[in-house]
Amino acid sequence: MIAGTNVDTIHLYYHLVTVSVVTNIRHINLILSVPLKPSNRYFTLFTIITLPVHISSDRFSQYSIDYTYIGLQHSQKAYTLLTEADFNRCKNGILTICSADIAIFKSQN
Repeated sequence: MIAGTNVDTIHLYYHLVTVSVVTNIRHINLILSVPLKPSNRYFTLFTIITLPVHISSDRFSQYSIDYTYIGLQHSQKAYTLLTEADFNRCKNGILTICSADIAIFKSQN
């Protein structure tokens, strides 16, 4: 479970769980979608900020980047890159949860 199973962290699931209702003439069924994560799919998300580089007395240069965010795995052996559009599709709250269709890259080291 993504936020653990302790009573003191149960409130995190209020933001994470998606609830659907299916009814018929005799029953009301609630379907709870709870996100699960394996231990190797936990990433810390960082915002990439480019800083200008001083070239000469009146000139500066700055990188133009395609990805605004980088997610780094705790072991630092894998990472993911997200554009602003990718990040906006993630579910943001106390924890940020992104869909499983985002590419994960493994470092060569």
